[in-house]
Amino acid sequence: MRSVRYRQTIIRSERVCGAEDGCNALGVGRSRYSPVCSVQLIDHVGVADVVEIHVPLVPTPGLPVDGYPFPWIERIEDFLVGLDEEGQVEVPDDGEQYDDNYVFFIAGADEDVLLAAASRVAALDGVPAGAFAMVTRDDAEEMGLGRRVDLPLPDASVNGAHA
Repeated sequence: MRSVRYRQTIIRSERVCGAEDGCNALGVGRSRYSPVCSVQLIDHVGVADVVEIHVPLVPTPGLPVDGYPFPWIERIEDFLVGLDEEGQVEVPDDGEQYDDNYVFFIAGADEDVLLAAASRVAALDGVPAGAFAMVTRDDAEEMGLGRRVDLPLPDASVNGAHA
């Protein structure tokens, strides 16, 4: 199992010099946050979005009695690995059972791309109805926290997604 954390840098203005045309002596230009020149320092390291894809853990109907009841788990894992190899999303961790769902994790892209990928997962053949996504942070204290988005998304929401 691998775990990758995705980081973004948040910048703040530490010192304002008051120069109107920039402060070239310091190698710093005009701040986009202020009409005056400022020195930009790293203030805080935030964490990028992760989308959890929650799929109801229900057996596939019509399978032989001795058959694996959740073949859709492997189908989803293969699909997500393909997206990861194509560079569309990153799969930072293996899926796991959480309450009555099986949860898959995707990250490494803008929220709309991640949700479009999650929608495509929910639309795969054999995936049980009732899937939803949780838009969260990779530093969340537990799974299932964040903003819930029902899946699959309406077609208009996934038009910008890579096929």
